[in-house]
Amino acid sequence: PPRSTLFPYTTLFRSVRWQELNVDVAGVSDESEVLRRVGEAMTKAVTEADQRLVAGRIVLTGATSLHGSLIRESQRWRAELLGRAQDQGPEALWIEQIRIATATVYDVAQLADRDALTKLVVTNLDEADKNPVTLPNDISDMLDVLPPEVRSQAEAEWSGDRRGAVLNDVRAIILDALGSKGGQVS
Repeated sequence: PPRSTLFPYTTLFRSVRWQELNVDVAGVSDESEVLRRVGEAMTKAVTEADQRLVAGRIVLTGATSLHGSLIRESQRWRAELLGRAQDQGPEALWIEQIRIATATVYDVAQLADRDALTKLVVTNLDEADKNPVTLPNDISDMLDVLPPEVRSQAEAEWSGDRRGAVLNDVRAIILDALGSKGGQVS
């Protein structure tokens, strides 16, 4: 694994500086700009650490048209950001976590007015948010035909505290697809 993903053995006896790197990507629609902003935050953290290893958490915030991509392609974004951490030096920055706390920029009401199918999808997403106790019928039907071991894993992912996060991720991916595939949406 890349050295930035693990604490290097040589740093066990040095001091470490913990830092949350909050990066505002509001209004950003270009991936290279997100990477540039994160790179600047990393450089600043390393510079201010005064030769100490920075153990950092990257938090991306703000409403951006890249919200769906950040959720949908989280592993690719993680690889990109870990690569930027490597650029800081082999023992300069360790990334503990990357948190996506962005929001979509799409007007959901405008999306729903576009056509009947989009309205149905948006309505079902809203209903799932309002009624978190029961699974949507389509998901229940799908679970009924799955093998027991797959079904139990899917139900575990869908239940408890994790359900809200799963719903938010699904909503972001669907809204991103609807917003970017069906004409101009602002």
